Amino acid sequence: MTTVGFEYGTSTSYGHTAAANQSPLDSGTATAVSAGISDLTCSTTYHFRVIASNNNGSTNGNDTTFTTSPCSTVTLTVTISGNGSVTSQNGSGTNYTCSSDSCAPVAFNLGDTVTLTATGSNSSFSSWSGDYSGTSNPGSITMNANTAVTASFTPDPAKVKIDGSETSYYSINSALSAPVQDAVIRAKDTNFAENVVMENSHTLTLKGGYSDNGFNNQTGYSSISGTLTVKSGKLIVDRVVVGP
Repeated sequence: MTTVGFEYGTSTSYGHTAAANQSPLDSGTATAVSAGISDLTCSTTYHFRVIASNNNGSTNGNDTTFTTSPCSTVTLTVTISGNGSVTSQNGSGTNYTCSSDSCAPVAFNLGDTVTLTATGSNSSFSSWSGDYSGTSNPGSITMNANTAVTASFTPDPAKVKIDGSETSYYSINSALSAPVQDAVIRAKDTNFAENVVMENSHTLTLKGGYSDNGFNNQTGYSSISGTLTVKSGKLIVDRVVVGP
């Protein structure tokens, strides 16, 4: 009796085996053999060969190839609520990044596991909603159908505020450029990694060292690890340290 099967894989190293449905065979009888396998990847070329063994030894057939059917695709649509971005990636490295309110659908293979990674911009990721929900970041979805997901971000507390304005600022430069009249600008007691340039024609007072989100307690200092240049207007500085 002869035991018959197949070796197969994506290279001539094979790596997988399957027993022939007709195995074992009577020795000396020419018989067509086959095997059913289900662990194949779509749109992929595979190598295979017949393998046989009996009491007299073993032998291998010639290497042959086949290509599986094209992959079926489904789409992922990501929407951003707030300020941030989402990167989507499958196990094969196919990925895209969405950083606008709504991005065009992107195709993934049916059955792909896709990792969603949310990154806030002066904000913190809060949750996923839509066809995938939860708060895990990164999140993971299986693409069994067209899928739409919304990533929601919550604004971080302001690092800089202008008296009389509800707008949150996260850099000194952005706050200095905003006023259309003389103004007082308050900054948190943290480091600002920027080269600050004053080009506003008004008189602005930059007060640093605030330790609370309401900008009421001026207990420390703000630091600018770059440079501070005044090109126009007048800048009055209080509790701000400039330099590395």
